[in-house]
Amino acid sequence: MNDTEQRYHETWLGMVQPIDGLVFSVPVLVDATVMERTTPDIQEKFRAHLVEHDGRLRVRDLSALLRDVLGFDVDAFDVGDAVAAGLSHYVPEGRQTVSPSMALRTPGKTSDVSDVPVAKRTELLVWQLPDGLHLDRSETVTGPWEYPPQAKLDRLLRAVDVAIGLLFNGEAFRLVFAPHGESTGALTFRVEDMASVGGRPILDAFLSLLSARRFFLVSEDRTLRALLDESRKRQANVTNALAKQVFEALDALLRGFEGAAERDGTSALREALQAEGEPGE
Repeated sequence: MNDTEQRYHETWLGMVQPIDGLVFSVPVLVDATVMERTTPDIQEKFRAHLVEHDGRLRVRDLSALLRDVLGFDVDAFDVGDAVAAGLSHYVPEGRQTVSPSMALRTPGKTSDVSDVPVAKRTELLVWQLPDGLHLDRSETVTGPWEYPPQAKLDRLLRAVDVAIGLLFNGEAFRLVFAPHGESTGALTFRVEDMASVGGRPILDAFLSLLSARRFFLVSEDRTLRALLDESRKRQANVTNALAKQVFEALDALLRGFEGAAERDGTSALREALQAEGEPGE
C-alpha cells in the first residue's frame, strides 16, 4: 500500500468524524488511486459559491455548485417534478411522502426507458432540505413524520432500491450508503470545513468522490458505487478471516489441553467440561 496515499485518506477520514458505519475502506481507496489534491484556485471557486448566514457558511445554489465545482452537466439530474414517481415513498406510520429533490441518472441510461426499472437507471438520490435543518434531529419541517432527515432518507433509499443518497442542508453534504440487506453507512462533508485552509483534505476527498468524473469518466471498478461495494466486501473478508483465525486458535488450544490431559493421565479437563454443563454451576 502506498504510504502517501494511505496517510492522505486516513487524514481526511479522520477529519470528517464521526462516521456512521462503514463507508470507505482505506485500502480500497488506495488501490483505486482515489487521490486528488486541489489547488488554491479550486478552493476559491468553491468559496465563491458560499454565502454567510448568521455567522455560518452555506452554499448559495446547489445546482450551480454541482455544475461549476463538481462538473455535472445541467441535464445529468432529473429535478423536482421531473423525478420519477417511483423514486418517492409514502411512509404510512408517518403520513409523509419522502421525495428526492434530484435524481442522478445512471450513465448510459435515460429517464424515459420504460423497460428498465427506475432504480436501475438511477445512480444517486439528492434530498435538499431547508437551510440549516439538523440532519439527525427529529423534525416535522419536511412533513408530518417526526423523524430525523437521515432516517427518512434511509427509509426512502431502501424502499425504492437506490443505495446511494446525498442529504444536503446548505451547510453540509451527507453521503448515505444503504445497500440492500446491509447496514447503513454515512459520512458528512461540512461546507465550512471544506472552505477553510486546514480543511483542504476534506474538499479534496469531496471532489474526488462526488465529482461527475467519478460517475462518468472512470472505469466501472472505480465508480463511487464500486468503491462503496468493494469497501464492504473487503471488510467482510477481513471479519471472516479474523473469525476463522479465532476459531482455529481455540481449536488448537483445546487440542493442547486434550493432549496434555492424555499425557499426564489427569481427568481434570473432562471433569471441568462436565461441571460446566451441570445445573447450578
